[in-house]
Amino acid sequence: MFRERTTSYLRHLHLVVHSEQQRLRFPVYVIQQEESSSRPQHLEPSYETKANVFRTYLQTKCSNLHYCILSLFLILCLIGAIALLSSLLTHNTNIKQCPIYECSWMNATTDSIIGSTTTSYNFNVTSEISFVPNWNISFSSTITSTSTSTIIFDRNLLYGDNCTEHEQCTLSKNLFCEYEFDLNQKHCFCETTYFWNKNTQQCEPKKDINEVCQYDNECRLDLGITCDLKTGANIRHCRCMGEYYWSKISNCGALKIQDFVHCTDEIYISSCLVKEIDNGIYHNVNIRQIQDDEIEFDYFVLDSPEIQEIERIECCWSINKRYCFGIDNETNKLLIVIIDINGIESYRRINQSVIGLPNVLRQTDNTVVCYVEGNDSNLLSITIEPKNNDLLTVHQRGGKTYGERSCFIAINRTAYCFYRDIDRHLTVVAMNGTTTIQDVHMDVHPDTNLKTGPSCGWVGTNILLKLYCFAVFNDEKIHRIEQKDNIWTNWTIMPSDKIFIQRPLFVTSKPPEDISTAQSCHVLAIDTSNEVYVSSNTNCAHQESFSPWSLLQTDVGLLSFNGSFRLRDGRVGVYGIGIDDLPYYTTMNPVTHNFESIKLAVSFE
Repeated sequence: MFRERTTSYLRHLHLVVHSEQQRLRFPVYVIQQEESSSRPQHLEPSYETKANVFRTYLQTKCSNLHYCILSLFLILCLIGAIALLSSLLTHNTNIKQCPIYECSWMNATTDSIIGSTTTSYNFNVTSEISFVPNWNISFSSTITSTSTSTIIFDRNLLYGDNCTEHEQCTLSKNLFCEYEFDLNQKHCFCETTYFWNKNTQQCEPKKDINEVCQYDNECRLDLGITCDLKTGANIRHCRCMGEYYWSKISNCGALKIQDFVHCTDEIYISSCLVKEIDNGIYHNVNIRQIQDDEIEFDYFVLDSPEIQEIERIECCWSINKRYCFGIDNETNKLLIVIIDINGIESYRRINQSVIGLPNVLRQTDNTVVCYVEGNDSNLLSITIEPKNNDLLTVHQRGGKTYGERSCFIAINRTAYCFYRDIDRHLTVVAMNGTTTIQDVHMDVHPDTNLKTGPSCGWVGTNILLKLYCFAVFNDEKIHRIEQKDNIWTNWTIMPSDKIFIQRPLFVTSKPPEDISTAQSCHVLAIDTSNEVYVSSNTNCAHQESFSPWSLLQTDVGLLSFNGSFRLRDGRVGVYGIGIDDLPYYTTMNPVTHNFESIKLAVSFE
């Protein structure tokens, strides 16, 4: 009786897959036939032939099966390794940084548990082959990866919580783990074009122009759209800031300022221009009253190569356009930039060379006029008529200007420009029209010697119009002078033991269009110790006396504090630069007529 014994054994192989995090070892068991024992020496030829045929048949089938199973297993291992590597690479490299579009400083914290765990990945493949009766071949593989220090993260974190991975945030609320203002810590935030709705506790798409809103972050701040009131409405809508567009929001005020230019009142907001100290880029600062005493500062970049070449720039708003005048650094020519709601509309250049600083005013008929010193020290006026296709005219106003001017338009529709002439005397030009025919030039007490340019203004009505001027004399004290009924008083010193070397700032409690005589006047000045002092007159339309100088604040030093602005409720504010090159502001209490403490001009929501 013929009997052939065939045995097999498993040869242990290893497939090693390297990943960025760990080495995975895949044990592979390969079926291999054991060498047959010596054939019986005395078999008959017929039986030996049959055995050889049967053995050849088995070897062929087993060999084919071996290669098929091994190929299948290698393919499965490769797919698993690719999936694992993709997951690891995704976690290590998928870090998003959204543009800054709101000023939310988050202090929320969350706990993470660090521990030790073992992670196992099991792939079992079993196949039974029965091409030969009573032959069952089983194939299996187990992959085990052990890590001794794996982080177990908190899940379902909410808006503002600290995080390190996307999966920690509540993904069902469209939250992502992102860097915002703190580049050392990521938080669960909404994607750039989404905002966090406190009512629904969900990230929702930001709203477009004219949609109803409650807060700024509901609108496309990155496009210059904020949540504000329309004329005559009591419901907030998403709308363009101040009815014009600046290219992009830059930051929340955390920038160092090289130079402060000016502030001007516009519809719903006041706008100030500042120049950044690091790269010389100009920023427009929109100052808005949100509600009650809450003030918002929106910093926008003037994103134009031409504007960056301007040494000084001053703007005025008229009929939905902003007209900016600046002096080119290289040519000393006046550059005019006209900006509408869609961005920069046009550039214009005045061929005549100019020096000094431009003063820009909007007249009662909405014409825009810029006063600037020509290279021959004569006063020039450049007038633009928005109603007449921005027609531009240039006039020589005469006079010899020297240094900073103080220009304004009084209630009698007369434009006044006070300046220090070449002999350091106070001179004024009163202009009642666009031509020079009606100009009135007057020297005010020619025996005086001004150290700085004057700071001037007016209060009252057509019947009771009063002009004020303040200036630093050579004695480094501030003096004042007044005009009433077209008669100028003598210069009066404002006593102080402090030394003043900067031009003071004169502000009134009511806006220029308010003809009420019941208002207060204030003078702010910085001494050589960078401290701010205030002198006030609570009834300046009728009385002449000003209070002694009082220190506004002791713990804040300022380099300049000469930009006045108005809030929606009529309050007056002052904007300036600190000794740390950061922006600061204060506002006056309309009830007590006292100025509040000085604060950083940044936005915290």
